[in-house]
Amino acid sequence: MPDVNTPIDELDLPEALTAAERLRLLYEHPGPYVSVFLAIRPMLADADANTAGRWSVLRSDLESHGAGPETLAAIDARLALPAPDDAAAVAVLAAADATTVVDYGQEPPSVDTATIDTLPYAAPLLEWHQRRVPHLVVTIDDSGADIATFGPDGYTRLDSIDGALHDLATPIATVAEATHARLILVAGVPFATRRLADELAKVVSIGCRVVAEPGPSSVDDLADAAVRHVSDTTARTTVGFLRELRFLASHSAAVDGTADTIAALREQRADVLLIHDNPADQRRIWIGQEPRQLSLESRSGYDQHARLVDAAIRAAVMSDSTIHIIPTTGATGPEDNTAVLSRAQLGK
Repeated sequence: MPDVNTPIDELDLPEALTAAERLRLLYEHPGPYVSVFLAIRPMLADADANTAGRWSVLRSDLESHGAGPETLAAIDARLALPAPDDAAAVAVLAAADATTVVDYGQEPPSVDTATIDTLPYAAPLLEWHQRRVPHLVVTIDDSGADIATFGPDGYTRLDSIDGALHDLATPIATVAEATHARLILVAGVPFATRRLADELAKVVSIGCRVVAEPGPSSVDDLADAAVRHVSDTTARTTVGFLRELRFLASHSAAVDGTADTIAALREQRADVLLIHDNPADQRRIWIGQEPRQLSLESRSGYDQHARLVDAAIRAAVMSDSTIHIIPTTGATGPEDNTAVLSRAQLGK
């Protein structure tokens, strides 16, 4: 376990790929793609048999719709891997040549799904990663602090610091910077908790929230508080994007609505893609060999069609655009729950 005083460049941090990086690797392999999302229930006595039975039904359906034996065998192997202890869902996306991407979610899908299509069903993976906010949970007492670090891909670490209250902020900020933490939750004696939170707010990066949670009465209460603040941090990120959309749109540097969003992706003007994913939304568009080749109408060279949301995500991933999955926002949000921010256009 590394010491909190270890220099940042020497901390043993995991090499974790983002969801977009994983998808980019998958898109480089041929389709059609199989996408599987399964609830997993590790607390059940027969958890493995339960998952295997539900997968067997989905597997037969995929086979009847043309999924190849090598692809299905690759998914079999992925589903046989042990899942993280806190996982409630597993996703496997597979290309036609049996290249796979696997990921785990902390909430189960509403229903198990398995599809074969021109492009993979990728939005849930992106949303899972949005909810994985790197964060620290710091508990303090008269002797110092314990720091629980929650980083990418299930990375966790527990450190302890001895010292007076005024000695704690700098080493905690060092860990926060090294792990790119976006949230620090400070818990303990009310006065000391608020004081340390104020000190941390002065030294951490501008993208890191510091919140005080004075005196949780149990470990479960602290865990519930952490979940609540992580969810709030994720929601604040979404609100920030929507506010930026309104500002940029007033300066002709953002568009919303399906047609304008597709045009911006085709012309590679998208710095950020905001899009809502509804599994029931099966609108399809025409696509070509190049990810930016998108069209709402049939045209020469665009010889395949794919689900609109999946095609937009592929175009954004392959052009290095940021992607943020948004909830349905109704009349107050972007038209068709779809928008593009073109920050580079600001001021042109």
